[in-house]
Amino acid sequence: MKNNILTLLFFAVGLASLAAQSVKIKINNDKVILDGISSFRILDDLDGGGFDILPIHGNDTLMTIRHHIFRDPGFYTPSNPTGRVEYYVVRFPSLKKICEIEYPKVPSKRYIVNDVVVANDLIWDSRLDKSMAEVFSTTRGMLYKAQRDSVARKYGVKKVIIK
Repeated sequence: MKNNILTLLFFAVGLASLAAQSVKIKINNDKVILDGISSFRILDDLDGGGFDILPIHGNDTLMTIRHHIFRDPGFYTPSNPTGRVEYYVVRFPSLKKICEIEYPKVPSKRYIVNDVVVANDLIWDSRLDKSMAEVFSTTRGMLYKAQRDSVARKYGVKKVIIK
């Protein structure tokens, strides 16, 4: 039964991705226009490590996306001598949901809008789609939590410092 539910969730996410490909997206300063409709605002956070997504009118945060970093010696390579692991934490304040997603090679507003918000049908016409946000946060989960906890246990660190 649980496998059927997960399969259905993944299928819904796949359909949402296909539907998002046909949406015309324009970003004008902080305003995001989807198919000619002003849909939401995306603002850089004050630390420069993420984004806040708000409705066109008003200041109620629909979702936040923050850049986080931790170091894992298991990821030491010549191209990554510090073992740096980067990811985004996505929060939906109205749902009290949180999840983690991969950090893109080229972080930008366009990536957040295209590959996170629109591809997953999270926001339309200044409103968070709560059911899609539930699916998004459930399917993504806390990708890096186990890795952070493992590093903390292995190296005797009480708390792994994240940005």
